[in-house]
Amino acid sequence: MMKVAVYGVDGAGKTTLLSALESKLVKDGFTIVRNHWRPYNIKPRTITQTDRPHEIQQAGRLKSIVKISAYFFDFFMDGLRRRFSKTDKRTIVFHERDFYDCTFDPRRYGLSAGRDFARFLGRFLPEPECVVLLYGDAEIIQKRKNEVELGELTKSIDRLLAAKKYFNKPVLLKTTSLSLEECVDSLNEEILARISN
Repeated sequence: MMKVAVYGVDGAGKTTLLSALESKLVKDGFTIVRNHWRPYNIKPRTITQTDRPHEIQQAGRLKSIVKISAYFFDFFMDGLRRRFSKTDKRTIVFHERDFYDCTFDPRRYGLSAGRDFARFLGRFLPEPECVVLLYGDAEIIQKRKNEVELGELTKSIDRLLAAKKYFNKPVLLKTTSLSLEECVDSLNEEILARISN
């Protein structure tokens, strides 16, 4: 089983890209599993729909650390499950917003502190076989999905790009300069190359 973690700010094109790529890979005989944010191994998922993710109430420092610890444990358990599962090489898990997302965009998760703590914990998680960072021009992204204030969006993009050093050979796609087809073809080629290695 291959895990593909896809990161990007709101409006970068994560869902659109993964939907198009999923169609292509299914036609080629792959089984696709889609996850969004947490694997939810330790707590049932509750759906909170919001078109203003940064208006979520921010937790204090201690509660932020506790939340990050719970997220870590959840992703750690998911890593163990993946490691010992008996799925074949033709199963690909797309994980939209993986653990490090709370370091790129802490306000989305109601975290007022703990980014360094999260980065520290993240070193103990098994790295996905493929990490994808979607970015672009903040003004164009905001026009696609006007959920986050431009200044905060720019900070999130900067944090996302600065974090590429934490991953082994991340795939960077500037979705405001490339067409959807170009993004899909590029990522499809990368995934197939990594599966064959």
